[in-house]
Amino acid sequence: MICCKKIYRAATLALLAWLATVSAVAALDLKPGEARPDIVPDLLFLKDRGKTLKEVIADFQQQRFRPDIDIFNNAESGFEAVWMAVELTNRSDDDGRPADEWILTSDKPLQAGIEVYLIRSDGLTETLLDFDNSQPFDTENRTLTGLRSGAITLTGGEEALLLTRYQSGIIRSIRMGLQTPQTLADRAVIAGVGFAAFYAFSIAGLIFFCGFNISLRNVIGIYYTGLSSLGLVLLAFVDGFLFRFFWPDRPIFNLHMGNVIFLAMSAFGLFIASRVFVDGGWNRIWSRISLALSMLASGIILLIPVFGFYIVNLLIVPIYLLFALMFAAIITAGAKWRHGRFHAFANLTAIFAGIIVVALIVMKLGGIGLQFLPVHLMTKLIFALMTVTTMVALTADILDLRRDHQSAQKRELEALAQEAEKSRALLAAEKNYSRARDLAHLRQTQLATASHDLKQPLASLRMTLDTIANDGDPEVQTRLREAFDYMEGLTASYLAEARPDEDADDPADNEGGVEDEAGAPDGEVAKPYELSLILRTVHQMFHEEAISKGLQLRMVDCTANVTLPPLVLMRIVSNLVSNAVKYSKTGKVLFGCRRNSDTVCLQVHDTGAGMSADALANLLQPYRKGEQSTGEGLGLAICVELAEKHGLDLEAASEPGRGTCFSLTIPVR
Repeated sequence: MICCKKIYRAATLALLAWLATVSAVAALDLKPGEARPDIVPDLLFLKDRGKTLKEVIADFQQQRFRPDIDIFNNAESGFEAVWMAVELTNRSDDDGRPADEWILTSDKPLQAGIEVYLIRSDGLTETLLDFDNSQPFDTENRTLTGLRSGAITLTGGEEALLLTRYQSGIIRSIRMGLQTPQTLADRAVIAGVGFAAFYAFSIAGLIFFCGFNISLRNVIGIYYTGLSSLGLVLLAFVDGFLFRFFWPDRPIFNLHMGNVIFLAMSAFGLFIASRVFVDGGWNRIWSRISLALSMLASGIILLIPVFGFYIVNLLIVPIYLLFALMFAAIITAGAKWRHGRFHAFANLTAIFAGIIVVALIVMKLGGIGLQFLPVHLMTKLIFALMTVTTMVALTADILDLRRDHQSAQKRELEALAQEAEKSRALLAAEKNYSRARDLAHLRQTQLATASHDLKQPLASLRMTLDTIANDGDPEVQTRLREAFDYMEGLTASYLAEARPDEDADDPADNEGGVEDEAGAPDGEVAKPYELSLILRTVHQMFHEEAISKGLQLRMVDCTANVTLPPLVLMRIVSNLVSNAVKYSKTGKVLFGCRRNSDTVCLQVHDTGAGMSADALANLLQPYRKGEQSTGEGLGLAICVELAEKHGLDLEAASEPGRGTCFSLTIPVR
């Protein structure tokens, strides 16, 4: 009997000593109604190694758990389990009132599995949560985007051991806390409002940018909107909303769908990069590399129905690398069309976000712990920064393109006005009635030509000023609209006055035709100059517009010297290239020269809809236009008249469905 009492006393002392040791190392004091949002610093860690719960409890009693979080960080894979333990003590008085409740929450995306046990001092073990990612979606063990255990009930002064077997998943981190039922409900409301606001704002912004780019016919902008939409889908997957609402009974989808979305974003993003890199030289090489990588990502997606998700697991490292390459290609492609102060800020933002994304992928592949990084918030911040800066920068570039185009046409019109002044001075010297009548008719056709050339820059200038003055004084906006209405009405009236009557003979037979004011005065020979000056100027004028439509505008340089008045050649080439870009929906526009012995042939090719020979001959006449045209039918007629006046040979060939080619033969010096 005495021996038994000694043994019991020794065991009691050992238990008290153990409790004192544990309390000093891993004790967590709780108070009724008080939450502990972060208990990770209070946890002790032990590698799983396939141990049973009984063995783990024994290890805890033998103080084999350690407060070193590196035990968790240095796991060989994201799915390797780790045991975590903490001693809980309800520090309220045991006054007979009902037990207090706390709930363990794990607010981390894409968790692989978690088991939560509560071991009371009398040895009773309660299973509070038993979850793994192969289970269907269950609202009982879910918070909005994380997991929750059953209620932890402790009476006043009661102590218990909380054991958790934790499998992190793809993103290796820990985010655990103890919430009271009230704080958990309050957090759910606040988080729900925050998530609803974020997704509603993101969807509304993407719809706005998509509609805006459609109105501008900016194909690249529409592509970028689609890529941002895929990024939003990825965020919804990480937050668990796709699992909750689209396949709650198919957890196998949730295990692999993130990598499938990665592949889809990689394929689409690399395709966008290939469309931006459309110039020659290195840009063409990068375009082909991006397109090849895009096809590789698409091919992996197509293999999934054949081999199942096994192919995704097998190629997980290449998938992450493709995603990182996609980010690099998108940032590089964005820098290609961005310029100016704001665009420099947009580039820096995109590079910063890309570095963070690549760093996250490297940390994942390298097994580096991410428990101190709020991944779900960081991904949303990256998405918001990249989407807003990219869309705003792209919009600003389109507006810059409009302004540059308008400025180029304004300079051309000023040159035309100067030459028109010279022509008017010469014609004013004519005294006889016949020359006066010819002069009046010529003035009418010249006014129609100038009005035709003014319509597009007026429309572009009006759009630009409407955008700038959108938030300005209403009175100023009204005055601007009245001024533009007056100018547009004036040009329309001039064109209407110059249009021949329907009952008159063919416009081509009318006296005078469409004349040119741009040539050099009689007897005056222009100085020799290189054709490349005209070609490069025209390429610069229409290059960005072609890119915004998804076209490839290519120029073949030429060093031949000609003496044709430069403004004459500029008007002919710019009219031909403008029509080619305007009426080609896909493909490319190519213009350049072929050198012969004493002439050079300047050609403009496009991949537009093409037309029959009769339709082409009709369009070469003044005031004749196609069904799709919104102009006055003077552009090609001006080119024909200019060529005839200066002794040039202008030929045209077209084939329905194959495009159109114009050839201008020019004498060389």
